[in-house]
Amino acid sequence: MLDNIDVLILTILGCLFVNPRRYRSCWTAALTALGCGAATGAAYFLVTRMLLPWLGVTS
Repeated sequence: MLDNIDVLILTILGCLFVNPRRYRSCWTAALTALGCGAATGAAYFLVTRMLLPWLGVTS
């Protein structure tokens, strides 16, 4: 789990992209923030852990 701490941090920070005042209910805003955070973390994971090594990019 500690190997993926950067993915976890970005997933938590991904929730900040959602403006809660845009939604009528608190539940809709919370679910949207959760979905946005999960999508941000998944995209970051796919790029940094799978795509870059596949392209031959090493750090």
